[in-house]
Amino acid sequence: MLRARVDLAVCQGHAVCRRVAPAVFDVNEDDGRAVVLLDAIPPELAQSARNAEQGCPEQAIRLEEDTGAEHQSGQEE
Repeated sequence: MLRARVDLAVCQGHAVCRRVAPAVFDVNEDDGRAVVLLDAIPPELAQSARNAEQGCPEQAIRLEEDTGAEHQSGQEE
């Protein structure tokens, strides 16, 4: 299963991810940075998540295939 991570130290809140993949990403109202909405991205949303990753001006989004290791939060400080 595909998982998304946002590097919050890099995210500048351009919200491209939310526009491209609103079912996967939102923006935190307090600081304007991206928030991952889904623990695991279903196949039908994978392409929009990839488009968001590629379209992020700060390259703050990273998509990873879940290898079965213990899941961590989708946000990185």
